[in-house]
Amino acid sequence: MSILGALLAKADMEERTTKGESREGKRRKRRKMRVVGRSVKALQDIIMRKARDARKSQEENRP
Repeated sequence: MSILGALLAKADMEERTTKGESREGKRRKRRKMRVVGRSVKALQDIIMRKARDARKSQEENRP
């Protein structure tokens, strides 16, 4: 094999990603989108508080 051929083959191998690397990338993307633990509880508390306030203001505005 010529030197040029060896360099081209090496460059080709460096550009490819392995299955493990592509899987890890997908896992990382999913992890970024996930909301866990305290964050979920905090979001639920905010939503419940806003809903409670909205119901309270509706009751006050009724004739």
